[in-house]
Amino acid sequence: MLNWVQNRLTIYGQETEIEKCLLFCKSEDSDFDFDKIVPMPKNLDITCGSSTIQAAAYVYSLLSDKQLKVVSGMLKTKTTTEDGGLPSVERSWFDVIQECLNKKPEWNHKIDSWTPNGSDIECGAETFEEYGRIVLNNILNYGYAGWYTWRCDHWGTKWTANHVVIDRSSQTGHGQEPQATVYCQTACSCPAQIVYALSKKYPELKFILAYADENLGNNCGQFGLKNGLDFIGDVRYDYSDWKDNPELKREAITFACDVWGYDPAEYLE
Repeated sequence: MLNWVQNRLTIYGQETEIEKCLLFCKSEDSDFDFDKIVPMPKNLDITCGSSTIQAAAYVYSLLSDKQLKVVSGMLKTKTTTEDGGLPSVERSWFDVIQECLNKKPEWNHKIDSWTPNGSDIECGAETFEEYGRIVLNNILNYGYAGWYTWRCDHWGTKWTANHVVIDRSSQTGHGQEPQATVYCQTACSCPAQIVYALSKKYPELKFILAYADENLGNNCGQFGLKNGLDFIGDVRYDYSDWKDNPELKREAITFACDVWGYDPAEYLE
């Protein structure tokens, strides 16, 4: 079961630039759409699971000797942690696919029994082989098999923002500059890479993200970026930091309550 993270992103700068930024982030589906800010290649929007790398390995096994030489060379230059092993170890895609092929008797039945989901069909995959060709092309073109790891690496979280609210009521804030605040929830972690991308696209604006896990006091903190560079210092709290430190625990829970809008007195002993 995943934890939700509450995010409070405050944007400071010229009002016209703030409005340009917020308009850029808006899509038909959301007022703060990560896929609008850092678009994911469409072909990565396929089912991710145990069959993903197996399908790529199957298609790899069908290649001609000439194709194998070229593709193998490309796979050796691309690394991944997507094979699902724990702990995660970065390996070349070539090694991952070779290992998967060594276990082919375990998944050979999927060649005929695999069935697509809706997003697979939209990407043109109705058979295991078609699915595998998309996955293998994704690996060669983007270095990723599907959406999950790409989003974690490029957005900081696996899904786009949820429960988005944009507040323009506080007209001035940091240094008496105009400001706007975006509130949203994300799955498991904060969207750090999204904030970085926005700070690079709008270098004159300042972005301060405060975030807090629903497990109050854990996985919470704050950082500020201007043109991709930190300008306020990074603050982070985790259970491992304060489990033996009552004062730091109080500080962490108080911080998290502020982000969520809770009364800390209800959560402090």
